[in-house]
Amino acid sequence: MTKAGPERDVSLLGTIERFTFRNPDTGWAVVRLRVEGADELATVVGPMAQLKEGQRLKVIGKEVAHPQFGLQVKVETFEAVAPSNAEGIAAYLASGLVRGIGPGLAQFGVAAVLSDPALVLADGGGLTIAVNDNWEGSATVSSTGARVGAFALADQTSRDAALVTSLGSGQFTARISGSSGASGVALAEVYDATLAAGTGAGLRLINLSVRAVAGSGAEVLIAGFVVADGPRRVLIRAVGPGLSAFGVGGVLADPQLDLYRDQTRIDGNGDWAGNPLVTQAGQRVGAFALAPGSKDAAMVVLLSPGAYSAQAKGADGAEGVALVEVYEIR
Repeated sequence: MTKAGPERDVSLLGTIERFTFRNPDTGWAVVRLRVEGADELATVVGPMAQLKEGQRLKVIGKEVAHPQFGLQVKVETFEAVAPSNAEGIAAYLASGLVRGIGPGLAQFGVAAVLSDPALVLADGGGLTIAVNDNWEGSATVSSTGARVGAFALADQTSRDAALVTSLGSGQFTARISGSSGASGVALAEVYDATLAAGTGAGLRLINLSVRAVAGSGAEVLIAGFVVADGPRRVLIRAVGPGLSAFGVGGVLADPQLDLYRDQTRIDGNGDWAGNPLVTQAGQRVGAFALAPGSKDAAMVVLLSPGAYSAQAKGADGAEGVALVEVYEIR
């Protein structure tokens, strides 16, 4: 039996040899990691059930002496790292880049940015599967960002957050918050790296949504997205009153939805007015139903390849919580 001792900060780079325990319901896993430059496998524990054997990881955590199972590393953060051999290439390419940007927005003239964003990635059940506070100039984040066309984070010491992770099918949530409880303007980004790698024949990103306080002017809620190939038929919704059914308070009473391609407004909607095309599209993609008489905004559009943004604001200049959703209709 190992005697418990003080915790020690560690950083490991290695490849998952095998799982000795994995619970898909809680996301918890015990991993045997083949650490580069070490003779023995390391035991790593944390929310890693979605990972795969053969995947290369950088792990930061605390090394502790478990009284029953011996030395193990409790994960604080982890990220997928470009593989050093051909066997790991497929797992690496079938990945995504998630970023929570605050300081990095200053170069675009954005004021009052969130000075130290923290990023938490969770599954559909709310289980945390990956976290990051500061990206610390990660080479993996930089190379993946270049591959998917994301703007570069020029300052490697910035407090922006970012991670690269492999995900299966399902629903996931990226939550951005101030590390010290502060508030400010932040940008949450999710990039599907499988398409950029030419491996997107299987899983692909088909829906994104963002919920936050929306107002007018600088307080407009924006969901940007890129149509990589097409044309693609898309359902876009700006939901305010419809959130009340889920217990959300302070909703935006009358959202106005505007669709832009680059800097040009190309479409918009005030009230969805029970549009049967919107209803049918919502049923097809699995979106929750909107009340026929509500002042939620929604539209179905056919989009050619390009960069777009769906913007929600208060039709009367008011502000409140809104949800912007974008669904690919397949």
